[in-house]
Amino acid sequence: MKIVLLVVSIYLALILSTNLSAQELNWESDIDVAFEKSAKQHKPLMVFIKQKHCRWCKKMESKTLSDNNISTRLSKFILVKIDRNSLDADDVPYARYVPTIYMYSPKKELLITVGGYFVVEDFNSYLDDFYEKMKK
Repeated sequence: MKIVLLVVSIYLALILSTNLSAQELNWESDIDVAFEKSAKQHKPLMVFIKQKHCRWCKKMESKTLSDNNISTRLSKFILVKIDRNSLDADDVPYARYVPTIYMYSPKKELLITVGGYFVVEDFNSYLDDFYEKMKK
């Protein structure tokens, strides 16, 4: 019985420490401010378009974007999170579906569009593709 309790305790500790170790992401809410920061800091921009009651948006935030590896990679971006219904920007295309993610170079070039929910491994490959396009 003690061994089972010990194993369960260790398992819970590992799960909690993994979730707590994910880097806290800083999200902008104003697209214009985000584009300005991107240009000034020479950092790429990621725009996360969501809707309040979208379960896939919530899952994307809680599972994929909060993953430790993903959050570390995204710390090199200027991040902006916007509700699709409140988006009024000429620089960002209309997101037909949510969640939708747009990745821009610091020069406002749209390089990658990611539509829908993606698991960590797949989202990592989109980030790899983005960095390849940034090199060109």
